[in-house]
Amino acid sequence: MVKKLSKEKKALAKLVKSINNMETTNEEMEALSLRVHEVYANVLQKYLSSVCVIQFNYLENLKERVKNCKSQQEFKVIVENDIEIMEAKNDKTRIEMIEYGMAKKIYRDVVQGKGKEFEYGHNLLFKYDDQDIRYAGFFDIEKAKEEAKNVLVN
Repeated sequence: MVKKLSKEKKALAKLVKSINNMETTNEEMEALSLRVHEVYANVLQKYLSSVCVIQFNYLENLKERVKNCKSQQEFKVIVENDIEIMEAKNDKTRIEMIEYGMAKKIYRDVVQGKGKEFEYGHNLLFKYDDQDIRYAGFFDIEKAKEEAKNVLVN
């Protein structure tokens, strides 16, 4: 039995169709589109609000901003600026608190040198079900290895 959709739901289904580029050939498919969009939206909301995703996003943002740093001092200034901005904000959101914690960890572990060093022999290789996922790292590990070789040779 196919239920008749209200005007509002039809309008929403058309919006979802235009966003997702999903073909809706009839009201049944419009209802299906709305239901799958609801599931998608709920999972996406949980994903984006998870602590690990927020931390990873901060690190990816920092990675982009420091990729041209030529010294530890340049890196330190960028991280210190992040912390100053975050400390100056009185009513931090949950995301800002998580990012602030990550910035302080980066400062402590990296700038102050209290964290462990990553061993070049270990790749950032992770399993996702039966797939291997490889990351280059915060700074490109292969490039860093090559630069280290050049320094040792010269």
